[in-house]
Amino acid sequence: MGYIQNPDKTEQCHLVGSVNCLPDTAYEQMLDTKSLYGKSGKRQGYHVIISFPPEESVTPEQAKIVAEGFIGDILNGEYETVYGIHTDKEHTHVHIIWNSVNLVTGQKYNSPKGNWKHHLQPATNKYCEMFGLEIMPAEYAKEPVNMSKEKWEYEQSFKDYILDNARLCLSYAGSLEHFIFLMKRMGYEFKGRDYLSVRIPGMKLYHRLDKLDTIFSKEELPAILKYGYGQYYRRYNTKSVLYVKRANLTPLQKKYYAKMYRLGLIEKKCYQYRSADMAKEIRRMQFLQEQYLFICKNDISSVTDLMRLHDEAKQTLAEVDSQQKEIYKERYVRKRKCKTVEDFKEYQIWNSESANELDNLKAEKKRAKSDMHMAM
Repeated sequence: MGYIQNPDKTEQCHLVGSVNCLPDTAYEQMLDTKSLYGKSGKRQGYHVIISFPPEESVTPEQAKIVAEGFIGDILNGEYETVYGIHTDKEHTHVHIIWNSVNLVTGQKYNSPKGNWKHHLQPATNKYCEMFGLEIMPAEYAKEPVNMSKEKWEYEQSFKDYILDNARLCLSYAGSLEHFIFLMKRMGYEFKGRDYLSVRIPGMKLYHRLDKLDTIFSKEELPAILKYGYGQYYRRYNTKSVLYVKRANLTPLQKKYYAKMYRLGLIEKKCYQYRSADMAKEIRRMQFLQEQYLFICKNDISSVTDLMRLHDEAKQTLAEVDSQQKEIYKERYVRKRKCKTVEDFKEYQIWNSESANELDNLKAEKKRAKSDMHMAM
């Protein structure tokens, strides 16, 4: 507790905060809570470190918002908590310690297997994304033990492709089993007991279909399978349609066709190309198309033009970062100066205007990053 409040690391304790306790007496208050509920044994507390890469140049104000957002989402204001923002290293980082005993209910904090992956890391990512900061993929925690951000983003880029294939299979499926059969025929792999979690062969991440589109949720999917998927069909109006009547099937052909349909052999022909297996090639073709359009849009005719565009995007990124930091810094100063209701009202008006400006800067930053990626 003393380490995370070290004055030399927290700008003379100006970057120390707490919830449900005072920083100076937090340890004693936590012990009192344990004693009150008779929970003095076993695990005493939890210590989490949120660290930002040096190149991000995260300000203390940004780190404070991330820390307080994390504490609010994870602990719901029910645990005695102390945090300290350390700025003594090249990279800004936050230490968070909370009592293992709930101040309100007296229950011990429950940290089941996968808690970091499913709850803590997503909460951190949520607030990092607010500032356009890099995030650590929550999925890295299992298969493999570690996954690079580039690899995670690459596999995440296939979500729309998976969703399109799932919608196609749903439009033909007559039951949940039939839908799974069609998806497997396209090459997708399903994950054990998880509800409709699929992945592309050779990749590591599974994607839950109900997270990609609510039509695959347990509430909506049964109705769609029962009454049809017609509301999602693409409809085209074609003029001068030429109808060609096919020859009637003989009784033997009809009988054989019905048997093939019941066995699922008819669908097997439709899905013999295994779209999932070709996902990487299709994504590569899409990226090449994006690069071609990028070259045409920016009238690039040489490597020199490409390098110039890359440098311009890099400069834009640096300028946007600088503007964002100035806004965050001013926000922190203005908020600390609020002493009356009128001051707070003025701060809210300014904060609303600055939020719009930040949104525009984030969009500009996203475009600059995209241009740099294309020009590499």
